[in-house]
Amino acid sequence: MQSPSPSRTRMLVAVLPLAVLLAWGCSLVDSVQADKVLAGTVIATPETDLMFLLPDASLTVPFDSGIPIPLPDGGLPFSTKVPAQTVAAIFFGQRAPDYTSQPKGIAGASVTLSIDEKTFALADQGSGAYGLTSQDDATFLYRDDADLKLTVVSGGTTYTASVQAPPKDEIAQFSAVHPWPLEHTANTELDLTRGNTDNVAFSTVIEVNQNTALTDLKSIPSTFTDVPTTALDLLDLVANDSLWKRKVIPLPAKSFPTPNAYYGVLITAVKRGETSSNLFTASALLVGKSDLGVVKTRP
Repeated sequence: MQSPSPSRTRMLVAVLPLAVLLAWGCSLVDSVQADKVLAGTVIATPETDLMFLLPDASLTVPFDSGIPIPLPDGGLPFSTKVPAQTVAAIFFGQRAPDYTSQPKGIAGASVTLSIDEKTFALADQGSGAYGLTSQDDATFLYRDDADLKLTVVSGGTTYTASVQAPPKDEIAQFSAVHPWPLEHTANTELDLTRGNTDNVAFSTVIEVNQNTALTDLKSIPSTFTDVPTTALDLLDLVANDSLWKRKVIPLPAKSFPTPNAYYGVLITAVKRGETSSNLFTASALLVGKSDLGVVKTRP
């Protein structure tokens, strides 16, 4: 049997940050004169153990369940753990004169992110995108209640955003069965219960299988997401965020279309930070920690 690729372990990571970033970074509507826009996320996902994929924990070879089992850097021939990860994804750009077109990314800026007293440099990825992950730097770690400050220096001007990192919003159904998957009937709605409703929470469901392509994160399919993807969706959220603050999160039946399949479910409560007055008013830094659960469908 062919060994699963280590890169597949990243499947359950960074899907939401990228989606939120793209949503916040396009088709913005102006209400102030600032011509620079910043859109960014700092999202953490917890360590997830997929030991339930093995029929016998004493096995020394991976069980081909159709689900990728991550390979470690060394030691045992395989591991069932998907490591905790933190991902920062930032867009910095020039707002379009007509206020509704895609902003133009600005490369060459100096972008740093401080978490309490430690400062990290974000890599310039081109076209106004800047990023850093805990795979790039193992010391880049999310900490509950830490003070985060994002600093962008471009053309001699400094732009900032700051926020206090919120704790993970626990999902009761995932906690009740941890570390095993939550069993659920395919093609039926699943209601998940939040621990609190202080922050906006986004939901994303993806099917986990070895055919998922990871070469382009934007192409990873989701069976459901309520992350804003258009300007109108974003304006709906700004005007009324009650749909994203419900105690009970209803995941529609279409989220789980296939029986006897595994689905990764990310519920990410994010807090929006304060941005400097020289940034366009819709600029945002969203920071949060995902609760990640696995759902196994039955007929």
